[in-house]
Amino acid sequence: MNEKKSVQNSGPDNMYRLIFTLVMIGIISGFVLSFVFQWTAPHIEQHRLAAQREAVFSVLPGTVEYEEEIGERVVFFRGFDEHDNQTGVAVLISGSGFQGDIEIMVGTDPLAEKIRGIKILDHTETPGLGARITEQQFLNHFEDMPFGTYQLVQQDPGEMEVEGISGATISARNVVQIVERAVGKIQDYTGGGR
Repeated sequence: MNEKKSVQNSGPDNMYRLIFTLVMIGIISGFVLSFVFQWTAPHIEQHRLAAQREAVFSVLPGTVEYEEEIGERVVFFRGFDEHDNQTGVAVLISGSGFQGDIEIMVGTDPLAEKIRGIKILDHTETPGLGARITEQQFLNHFEDMPFGTYQLVQQDPGEMEVEGISGATISARNVVQIVERAVGKIQDYTGGGR
């Protein structure tokens, strides 16, 4: 009988200890997560800027330096060669994919009204399917493509057509739409209209 009383009496004390322990674990975990975030945030930003810089040079061949200008929800990059001649204009733009946002760098030659190249910087598409939008075979379809409206086809693409990716039609179609929007933004930015 004495044992029952001691168990019953210690019940609320044990519960308070448990609550106190859980609260302390939560507070300590919060501080640790906050510290890790503050420590890693500059490294993540530095990596993002390096990838962005590499993308500008990739989609604007011949570029050795560039100027950055922030537009309405997009960032423009004017590329220049070693003689300060403009190599083209790129835009960093994002849009919806199948799983989440797709961030793309689109490089253009506004005078010739052609796309010079595109590079996928970030996406959350399905590995092995939608993630194939990053494959060079798909990205090459956009090189030297005239400005305009593009159509996704399954094979033998023409001048204004992009060959889709089997099993990833939605992701490929969304990339095409994002590129079309990018071209429109560049035309507005450079005064080309649409």
